[in-house]
Amino acid sequence: MKNQALNSMSEPVDRNKSQATHAATAAVAAWMDNMGVKAVESEVAVGQSWIADLAGMWDPTYTELRRSHAFKRLEWLKDVSDGARLPKFYHHMGSPITVLVEVKTDRGDFLKDRGRKYGWGTKPAYRPAPAHLCIIAAPKQVVQDDEAMQLSSAGWGVLQLSKSCDRVSSAVRCIPFRLNGVTPGETQDFMSGLLTSLDHRTRHARLRMWRKTYAAGGGT
Repeated sequence: MKNQALNSMSEPVDRNKSQATHAATAAVAAWMDNMGVKAVESEVAVGQSWIADLAGMWDPTYTELRRSHAFKRLEWLKDVSDGARLPKFYHHMGSPITVLVEVKTDRGDFLKDRGRKYGWGTKPAYRPAPAHLCIIAAPKQVVQDDEAMQLSSAGWGVLQLSKSCDRVSSAVRCIPFRLNGVTPGETQDFMSGLLTSLDHRTRHARLRMWRKTYAAGGGT
């Protein structure tokens, strides 16, 4: 899994990020891909005042929903018959599902943001995260078990990473007890942010390729 995560990492090198943060981002990107979410990585603007470490859209299959523990974690799906679960999920949530991930490898960084950004305890977040599924990816020493339970009541799931941050060690807590309600306008803003990030990445990659071509004497 470690090599798979590192090989899947496509984000540009950011000197402001630690090696642990880069490793964690790669591990989460691989996990999201396995779940069926094609992630856009590294500082993705997906709504007013929100910059995501990773973000993507999700149209889950029955297997992907089961793998994500949604049938166990979402109260309104627990008593639904097996064959009706996927249709009820889409009837209730619509499609596609927006997914936002914040990567935290430092406890001080998490403590700084937990009230202001994640609505910790009785303190509301300065702005609700504009995604159906909001995840904090962090090792256990950064986000502890009791904190994960409180975060779930504010609409944030916790994806537990290994101590070294290079692999996902437990995905059981990634789905909060409810998926967040998101307006059509917020979903549109989220999708626009993803498309803009992809456009910038593709455009910059082409510019780099052209510069290398001309530097090597391939220009006319």
